[in-house]
Amino acid sequence: MNIGIFGDSYAVPHGYETGWPSVLHSSIKTCELKNYACAGTSHWFSYKKFLENFEFHDTIVFCHTNSMRWPVMPPGEQGRAWNIGYCSDPVVDKYNKIRQDIMSEELLNYISFNIFKDINRLCLENNIYLVNILCFPLDFILPPTNFPILINLDQISRKEQVLYKGKLEFTTSLNSVLMRGDRRDCHLNVLNNKKLASITEQLIANKTYNISVDLLEKYNWDYRDPEIDRIYQMETEYEKSISNR
Repeated sequence: MNIGIFGDSYAVPHGYETGWPSVLHSSIKTCELKNYACAGTSHWFSYKKFLENFEFHDTIVFCHTNSMRWPVMPPGEQGRAWNIGYCSDPVVDKYNKIRQDIMSEELLNYISFNIFKDINRLCLENNIYLVNILCFPLDFILPPTNFPILINLDQISRKEQVLYKGKLEFTTSLNSVLMRGDRRDCHLNVLNNKKLASITEQLIANKTYNISVDLLEKYNWDYRDPEIDRIYQMETEYEKSISNR
């Protein structure tokens, strides 16, 4: 088995080997796995990576990102596609001023609709097994497919909590306040990465078709993980030691 993974940061481990792609690779002993995902990128970016590489794999897991991300970014800025419309800084402000005049929501949804449709078509025509993971809430109706669809991954991430300075905080919200990158692999704690890897592995092993699963509703998730608490505690202690110097 040769697995290809495509998508945004929901498919990008940070090298801790706790992200679901790494766990999946370890669990399927006989498989080769290559990860093409890149954090902060658009649906179009992932689609191009798919077109360049899908024929090398017999199994693909595709994490479909938010359709509102700008499809094309300047060279070297591909990972900032998510910033436009959400952040303000010197790099993206020039695009924020004109984004609605150039890229309407209707156009962006049309692009994502057809990307999803084409990925599923090409996998079907080339006898490649595909798992679709929808990371964000959808703004458009999905075209029909026989391949499995997993939805609401982002909602699981947003429900996770971490103990920070003696107080429980929603991890995603805390990261925004602290203005630093997520310390969780693939925006999930260690326990939930293992669960997502297990769900994906079962779909692949059984070659499951014709199923659409709301991840949030169907499975029980662990919204607290002591391992993530330890990471944030260590960072807090380090930041305190630096400030006291």
